[in-house]
Amino acid sequence: MNIPPHLESHRGQWLRATDGPLLRELAGASVFGRGQTYAQGGAVQALSVSWDADDLRAQATVSGTQDYAVDWRIDRDGAVDANCDCPHAQDGCFCKHQVALGLALHALLAGAELAPDDAAKKKIAAAAKRAQTQTANRQALRDFLRRQSAPDLAERMWQWAERDRALMAEARSWAARDAAAAGGGATEARKPVIHAL
Repeated sequence: MNIPPHLESHRGQWLRATDGPLLRELAGASVFGRGQTYAQGGAVQALSVSWDADDLRAQATVSGTQDYAVDWRIDRDGAVDANCDCPHAQDGCFCKHQVALGLALHALLAGAELAPDDAAKKKIAAAAKRAQTQTANRQALRDFLRRQSAPDLAERMWQWAERDRALMAEARSWAARDAAAAGGGATEARKPVIHAL
């Protein structure tokens, strides 16, 4: 990778910031292992690197169960700001997609290539297939429920609510909100509905 001459002195900090041990520390051993599988399996796509003042910026798409947009920013001192639009990263965690991009970036900075790993590719493909199957199964169940009549669904929901206190509480809350909306929010309108349950 050609680094602008005035930034070449920062390569060492950037290499340390993308090194495996640091990534393992940021993500945890389990997440790091999955990210390493993604990197070795060729999941890091469309990697681009640019410079913003003294900072290195990298963006890529990491493909697995679906495609996620990942970006890294490393300042001249090696401080990392990495982002991903996956749910795990949105919860504030350092995710496997960020690890994968970090490892790919490290190889690029070191002038090396990640050794392709057929086993890793198969793992990624199998995970993607499982996710697609789960999505299809959930959609099929949702379609089935939409085809059922309202009275059948209401009776089935009532049976479930009688066996599950949390579901019964949810049903009562829903009925109370509906009664309040129908009665303009009057408390008297809520009481008969709640007692009827």
